[in-house]
Amino acid sequence: MSVPPQFTLNALVDETLWLDEVESTNSFLANRTTAGSALALSWNQTAGRGRLGREWVSPSGGSLALSVALWPELVPKPVTPEWLGALSLVAGASLADAIRPHLSEPVRLKWPNDVLIAGKKVAGILGEVSADGRVIVGVGVNVSLTQDELPTELATSLTLHGFQPGSQLQRVISAFVGELRLTLSGIEGGLTREKRAWVAEQCDTVGREVRVEFPGGATRNGRAMDLDDAGRLLVHFLESNVVESVDAADVIHLRPAH
Repeated sequence: MSVPPQFTLNALVDETLWLDEVESTNSFLANRTTAGSALALSWNQTAGRGRLGREWVSPSGGSLALSVALWPELVPKPVTPEWLGALSLVAGASLADAIRPHLSEPVRLKWPNDVLIAGKKVAGILGEVSADGRVIVGVGVNVSLTQDELPTELATSLTLHGFQPGSQLQRVISAFVGELRLTLSGIEGGLTREKRAWVAEQCDTVGREVRVEFPGGATRNGRAMDLDDAGRLLVHFLESNVVESVDAADVIHLRPAH
């Protein structure tokens, strides 16, 4: 495998930090004292975390882990549940937007924090608040993993769809960080109508029949109707014939969206 590319984005953040090996880029930034924005990246993350406490594991050099310690002026004080709920969706939509121009296959968002290529997961998002109140957005992107290296048959990588790492990857990450900074502006109280529509348009979950798997083990089937201002998924559940908001659950796509 060729040496993965490194690059700097100091025009967008105060610091760009490449790490040869790290347990978690999110934890690295959370434990590092800094007053400004920062971007930490590594091709060798050994103990990455996903949503609901899951691990994000991949072979060294095949996936890029990156975390952004957000610009302090764009983080509300205090951080509201509505803003934090919208954060992963805004980040996911920004990443999908950044990848889309480089591929011919559809790049979509799966609620609440996955990016899909042709229906398969290529990236995941994790937003966290550090002990000192800073907000960090972590991203794991499968860049050059082969089919045999992927963790499941529902995963994919950029290169499996014709993506060429190198300058293309730098453009994607630069576009993602730049768009994230823009889209965070003005959502202190949650998603505005315009930004909610922008996210919903990219969200492959909206309009689908879904199975909602709750943390306690219960499952319910319904149809994903829309998103609310806090980024929660509005689901019309079949057995109750009621639309309810979902904010902490796994959502399985059952049929294509109409």
